[in-house]
Amino acid sequence: MPARPRRYFVDTADGFIHVQDCGESDAERVVAFVSITSFGGVLLDRVLPLLAGRGYRVLAFDLMGYGLSDKRRDTWLIPRFADNLAQAVALTGSVPGGYVFGHFAGLVGVEYAARRTRGLRGLVLDGTPLVDVERQRNFDPAALPAPIAWTEDGAHAVAFWKRAYGLLHRLNPEIPLAAQPPNKLREAYLAYLAVACFEPGTAEAYHRFDARTRMRDIEVPSLVVCADTDWNLPHHQAWVDGIPHSRACRFHGVHPLHEFERPDRAEEYVATIDDFFAPLL
Repeated sequence: MPARPRRYFVDTADGFIHVQDCGESDAERVVAFVSITSFGGVLLDRVLPLLAGRGYRVLAFDLMGYGLSDKRRDTWLIPRFADNLAQAVALTGSVPGGYVFGHFAGLVGVEYAARRTRGLRGLVLDGTPLVDVERQRNFDPAALPAPIAWTEDGAHAVAFWKRAYGLLHRLNPEIPLAAQPPNKLREAYLAYLAVACFEPGTAEAYHRFDARTRMRDIEVPSLVVCADTDWNLPHHQAWVDGIPHSRACRFHGVHPLHEFERPDRAEEYVATIDDFFAPLL
């Protein structure tokens, strides 16, 4: 029977971070997942037990502001996210040898790896964005779109749903939307809602982070992952070219984690992660 993740919180200086912990606590190989998109740990429900079944201890952290972790009350830049994650990891008492960072969290992963974090022997960046140099240079926080305005009649809830479904549909154009959607889609929406209902966002963190410089400081072997339908696919090759000792992995079609009705594809994702980490850990 697959292992069930244990769930708990660690109390960092900035608030509580939610952790999922799966596998034997004394396993020699420890891998950490960090905020795989705004839909969070929902996407890892099959991955964690499968990877634990291959002999890993697997931790999954929701970055501050994401998933079940506490919500930020002010704007954070990438180094602060990395500082907080380091605290959270230390509080688990573990020393992960491998890390998997998804989407926005990938920028935190770049900073984390560039610091030569203790014990780190392999890095996976999954669908990580890279801001155009010109956009970065001309970034003006005042020009950002206003957050969704809350209304007495609840129209903001519709706006939140349209935004969440729009993102899910971009990641998986064939995503089912029946009269009664599958539970996983509902859970993904609620996880996104927990992020979107709170401001500030992360646009400033994107634009203030010099990812092109920091990626050159990564010394560990790295796997740069993307899929055909990921909106960050145009940035994929720039990461591969910019990170020393890196190689590419591209899933054809929809990313395995975005195939809500294809549980078998979780095996494909786990095999990819295991193949990368097994020789390193």
